[in-house]
Amino acid sequence: MGQGDQLVNKALLDSAFTPYSNERKSIHNYGLGFRMLNIPNGKKLIYHFGRWHGFNAAFARLTDERATIIILGNKFNRNIYNAAHKAYDIFGNYSQKDNKEDDEQDNPAGGPK
Repeated sequence: MGQGDQLVNKALLDSAFTPYSNERKSIHNYGLGFRMLNIPNGKKLIYHFGRWHGFNAAFARLTDERATIIILGNKFNRNIYNAAHKAYDIFGNYSQKDNKEDDEQDNPAGGPK
């Protein structure tokens, strides 16, 4: 068992991070509860944004860098999503200046455009 396999085994985690919603051609996709960006430069971003009763959060897993970004807010503020997008590039080349995320239509909290 690998170091990160204590709670969820690697096979199950890999299946959760596999894109299953290929209904339209896009870099955006959805796995088992996670959104994914398969960026043309080969980077893979696993993330989910959300809100609940005024609170909001951004979660992102940068698999190449073995980094996780979690931003929590106790008052709804879209800047949390902007901060998450900016934080990706601290770890690697995740900028998508030509390919803005259009998943906000699926995201009940909205998000940066």
